[in-house]
Amino acid sequence: MTEDQSLRVRCPHCAALTPGAFPATLRAPAPYGPRLRALTMYLTHRQLLPLGRARAVLRDLRGGAVSHGLVAAMAHRAPRQRCRLSCITANGVA
Repeated sequence: MTEDQSLRVRCPHCAALTPGAFPATLRAPAPYGPRLRALTMYLTHRQLLPLGRARAVLRDLRGGAVSHGLVAAMAHRAPRQRCRLSCITANGVA
């Protein structure tokens, strides 16, 4: 997985703020989507896995590391998003 970052730069003369651009090959600002969020919510709220164990399961399923902060943020947002178990489709979770 590759992390892309974009900087915002302020002109010292006119104080205009210019945002940087991401590569055109990126399809979304984050490398995860609704299925990963749904799976994270399922693991942490339905299966009651601790964040560390949920992170390990996600790492095994995705084939790459998932940060602790990402799992914690997704799990924290779960009650507000009211995602049901049906969010995880029979087509897979990755």
